[in-house]
Amino acid sequence: MSSKNPLDPELIEAIEDLICDNVESSRSFQEAARSREGSPMAALLREIALARFAFAADLRRYVRPSQERQGPRNRPQLAMQAWWSTLSSSGQVDNPRALLAAAERAEIEIEADYERILARIEDHPELDVVREQEHEVRRHHDRIQDLRARSAAAVYT
Repeated sequence: MSSKNPLDPELIEAIEDLICDNVESSRSFQEAARSREGSPMAALLREIALARFAFAADLRRYVRPSQERQGPRNRPQLAMQAWWSTLSSSGQVDNPRALLAAAERAEIEIEADYERILARIEDHPELDVVREQEHEVRRHHDRIQDLRARSAAAVYT
């Protein structure tokens, strides 16, 4: 981290939130992959889960341990944190279209989180990792959209 332009407390908090969101996203995608074991969808879900876990680890280097929160802040549960548990509790786990729709909503939420941080880090060139991660999140979202579209087309053919 550059000592010339330290991160302000609000940006540190936003990075901490993004770390939590990536960890929760990873957990949801792992569970979703387990539920679809043996299907082509499982590989994509597992790939996204591993990427999100790595993203959280990469972001942790910008937040010193003494600054890390002891627990989650009080904030609404976002789609990427709740999509798998909501899907599971509704009995929709075996419905690939419902799974993809929920995953897509979660991707929209995490993309928005990245966009909010990107709008604030212009003067922090050392945070290029956030830009790279946002690009990958968009790529994952595109792949989920594509799979969802192919799934819907298969139903109508």
